[in-house]
Amino acid sequence: MSAWTSVLDQILSSKDMLLSVAVGNNGEGDAESGNNRIESPGDAVNALGVGACDSEDVYWMRAPYSAVGPGRSPGIVKPDLVAFGGTEGNEFMVLGPGTSPAAVPVMGTSFAAPNALRQAVRIREICGPEITPLVAKTLLIHAAERRKEDNMSEIGWGKVPSDATEIVTTEDGRALVIYKGSIRPGKIVRATIPVPPRLDHGDVKIRATFSFTCRVDPQSPDSYTRSTLEVTFRPDANRIDEGKKTARTDSFFSRNRMGTSSLYPVEAERRSDQGKWETVLHSERQFKAARLAKPVFDIHYNAREEGGASLSVTDKLEYALAITISAPKIGNLHQLILDAYPQLISLDPLLGV
Repeated sequence: MSAWTSVLDQILSSKDMLLSVAVGNNGEGDAESGNNRIESPGDAVNALGVGACDSEDVYWMRAPYSAVGPGRSPGIVKPDLVAFGGTEGNEFMVLGPGTSPAAVPVMGTSFAAPNALRQAVRIREICGPEITPLVAKTLLIHAAERRKEDNMSEIGWGKVPSDATEIVTTEDGRALVIYKGSIRPGKIVRATIPVPPRLDHGDVKIRATFSFTCRVDPQSPDSYTRSTLEVTFRPDANRIDEGKKTARTDSFFSRNRMGTSSLYPVEAERRSDQGKWETVLHSERQFKAARLAKPVFDIHYNAREEGGASLSVTDKLEYALAITISAPKIGNLHQLILDAYPQLISLDPLLGV
């Protein structure tokens, strides 16, 4: 564990800030020896590690020089995201020095990182102070584009949208819901997935992203993060097993659904807590509408110290959750959700989008 990484993680755990970090330009190094791997502090679990892609267009790929993951566990999905950083023949243009400044072509992850952060700033500019740094990070990951054939070790959760308005606006048949809050160790918070009642036809797709920042144990790299959110998904409040008081559970953020199982050998994966000590959880599932009845996430905050249960950690853990509900056959989905869940507040843009 690099001191540079652990010091930044400790600072970020106690500050309300979002830090984007370039993961390195050594992606064309020797893969067998690991010389193409992400560089410190791009492996920080509380930072946003950003690699570079070669285009802002629909057809994009990881820039050849952009360092690859995976990171260590916890922190297995690294880089977190990629953003345009330029490539040979399609460089990133910056303002050069001199008395007569001109556009200068450059490329590198050092340009991709602030490019990604710019979209986070733009989200806050559009929506106002309700968008905290942690919410902005969550939304960047939530909206990232990743294709089925993409390798997570190269692009993480995907490419940051080039236009922040794509992140915070929705079309007919889709709604974006944001939760933010805090929870104490050992406590459980229930987050409602606001699927309107009586959707008895068609499919409903649910995409969800949790993220949080936490204290770390630099001296224990195998149990580095001191906090986790264990999330239990209950899709149907009416399906209760005999002898139990709570609705039946289903998997949502399992390692397979997060797309990371291929990063581990089978035995190592079995021993790895199934990724539950990661600071980002992201997945999506599709259901028949009739299968969903008052679905919820039950969120349990578990704390540890040097790999064991913690008796000293009493701090609240700040978390953010983004949920996108898609039902293409329900054109007025957004309004149906607001009508059925009056506790939700519609977030109107402060600026024209």
